[in-house]
Amino acid sequence: MSVVVPGEELGVAEAYMGGEGTYQRDGVICAKYVGVLEVSGRKVRIHKVKEHGIPAVGQLVLAEITGKNGIVVLTKVWGLWKSEKRIRVLKNPFTAALLQQESTGELNVSDIIIARVSSIVGKQILLDMPPGMKEIGIVWSMCGYCGTLRKRYGYSLVCNSCGRVDTAVRVSYYYGLQLKGGESEAEAIT
Repeated sequence: MSVVVPGEELGVAEAYMGGEGTYQRDGVICAKYVGVLEVSGRKVRIHKVKEHGIPAVGQLVLAEITGKNGIVVLTKVWGLWKSEKRIRVLKNPFTAALLQQESTGELNVSDIIIARVSSIVGKQILLDMPPGMKEIGIVWSMCGYCGTLRKRYGYSLVCNSCGRVDTAVRVSYYYGLQLKGGESEAEAIT
């Protein structure tokens, strides 16, 4: 089982039947909400997760880039990062801001990143991406031109469909990691 986020493609409708927590878009079954994917034969469904609280300053989080306005990057925080085998998925994701700097590299809308909570003032949460931490950076990214999942080559992201190469990115050590669900490996509890 894998941890999935809303809109993530789970399989084609010709091969799978969508169950709880899924919807169909252009013949593709997609995740409706954050949860743990279960595939049983041809049926796919998403188990909702229990709610976990707001992280503390210094906590690493898994977030999706939702918008950019100059150097301010808006994110939707989906989970609390524990390790490559443990992520605590949030039932109620929250919005946080990230200031794009040289150490963050170039970020695009829909990129999934691991960042650190740098401050919390009231309900305002600010993230940063300090250098020297292998976890920090992009863990999943689609090509901004053709929409294909990009591959990691060293510290660059490459689109094998259109050939675009991005070298001004901060790629996490865990780029492309498949987060697994289940009792022993994830805290994405159903």
